[in-house]
Amino acid sequence: SPSPNGNAPTPNGNSPSPNGNIPTPNGNPPSPGGNVPTPNGNPPSPYGNTPSPNGNTPTPNGNPPSPSENVPTPNGNSPSPDGNNPSPGGNPVDPDNPSTSSTVVLRAPNGQIVVDRLNGKYRYRDLSGLTVWTVFQTQGIWQINTGYNSQTFAYGTDGALEQFIPSTQDFGTPYLINSNGQYVWNPTSSVPTYYDIESVVDGMITSNYYTVPTTSISGNSYLFLSKSQAEDFLATKNPQPVQSILKPFVETIGFSYRNGQFILTGRARQSVDSASSAQLTVGFLISPTATLDPQVNSTQRIIGQVNSDGNFSVTVTTSNVQTQYFRSFAENETGTTNGRILKITPTEETDPAKQSASDKALNLLANESNELAGGWLENSWFGIYKDFENGWIYHIIHGWLYLASDSEGGIWAWSQDRGWTWSNKDIYPFIFIQNNGSWIYLLGHVNGTPVFFDYSTNSIEK
Repeated sequence: SPSPNGNAPTPNGNSPSPNGNIPTPNGNPPSPGGNVPTPNGNPPSPYGNTPSPNGNTPTPNGNPPSPSENVPTPNGNSPSPDGNNPSPGGNPVDPDNPSTSSTVVLRAPNGQIVVDRLNGKYRYRDLSGLTVWTVFQTQGIWQINTGYNSQTFAYGTDGALEQFIPSTQDFGTPYLINSNGQYVWNPTSSVPTYYDIESVVDGMITSNYYTVPTTSISGNSYLFLSKSQAEDFLATKNPQPVQSILKPFVETIGFSYRNGQFILTGRARQSVDSASSAQLTVGFLISPTATLDPQVNSTQRIIGQVNSDGNFSVTVTTSNVQTQYFRSFAENETGTTNGRILKITPTEETDPAKQSASDKALNLLANESNELAGGWLENSWFGIYKDFENGWIYHIIHGWLYLASDSEGGIWAWSQDRGWTWSNKDIYPFIFIQNNGSWIYLLGHVNGTPVFFDYSTNSIEK
């Protein structure tokens, strides 16, 4: 096969680093098509004297007990303790016959008197047979307890139940309501706890409690006859943290072609940790260049409408002779996020009969490549490269290459050092050299310099 003529253009100067802006070489080398046949036969076996590849190819880039723990919710009246324990001072209160000078302050839904007031002092009267809810604070954390009082025992459980009726397995603690209207929890112990009502406001009974022998107030409890009211009060004590609105997530799904128009599709959603936003805007940026800079006039910004499932799409009409790039975006009051960049190839250019040899080669690689940051692509067999849209690519190992495809899925690549070379996905890293009709094998690279085994000289070269 004749070698390309000596006038094949080469990249200007030394090949720049792939980082930053990489100027592309001017001009195209002559095509290998026509008089340059695809290599015949099979390349030599990589086994035997061929050393194994070495190296890796780099890629570019203490509080007192509260009523809900050991102190049950107040409930009902109790006779004086039996045995040697002294009875509380004063006479017990008769729940059915309050003093004529007392005032009923709070009744249960069934009509029984829960709290009255005598001579300006609030008094517990009767909690027996009632489910009540107590809100209290333990070690800085506010909690709720569901309680039930029989005539002589108090029962409680953590949390807010609709109703609490103790079973025979539940353990109750003795209690009583003394003649002063105090609720006394565990009166027969050496350290009973007393509850004095401080106020009754809108059905909430606020009590100060203390444990004898001390009489200094240990804390407060808040007792309710309504579960919802207790839960509302607890919510004011343990407010939920205010969620911030976070940037949305967005995904560029793809495009389809229909009736002369391209339909771009994407998907957006809010983070589960984000507060909801009423200002979500979605759409696409579309441009003939892969930078998709929204500040450049050639970049269109097309707004879409997001569906309930987060999907959105827009329809655009684009030139049949110009490649376009697009990416999805989603923004709210916090900021904007962008999806991956995809390329639209006009329908005429996807027809192999109408594609140039260079476009065929680029599409052949792109169809089996994953997009990396910065516009780089990673092909499953060819490696990492960057496409400059004019036939030229920069390969992370081979440097500047001009590509052209043959009719059998192979790729010709022209470089300044070797001229035209050929390979395909089935035999790479075996590479055919057109100039001398021999084969080389890519072993790897050392400090960015590729290392080959040359079968014509049976030696390793860089």
